[in-house]
Amino acid sequence: MTKALLLQCIASLLGAALAGCLYGAQGALYAFLAGAAYWLPNVFFVMRLKFVTPASNQNAVGYVPVFLFGEIFKLVVASGLLLVIRFVFPDLIWPALILGLVVTVQANLFAFLFKIH
Repeated sequence: MTKALLLQCIASLLGAALAGCLYGAQGALYAFLAGAAYWLPNVFFVMRLKFVTPASNQNAVGYVPVFLFGEIFKLVVASGLLLVIRFVFPDLIWPALILGLVVTVQANLFAFLFKIH
């Protein structure tokens, strides 16, 4: 999971570079912030899962609610961070923000395609 997080961080930097080429320095900033709004909650989710990962299958029942709560937490926090970005930067370049978010979200697809171990 930590390798997938690293891939998301790299993807957000690539998205920021692409947005920088298309929209300038402001676009790069917005794209990176959008990517960070996606992978930052994932960092806490992965840390929490590592803390409660059962050593054996006997405790797997307690793992499911933690996983589901973590997914809900990720969605709520990512949405909240995107709202904060929207209100902190009134001159937001929306295409750059969406580009950074899409590139970062699609990093998970590449993690499965390349089977990172």
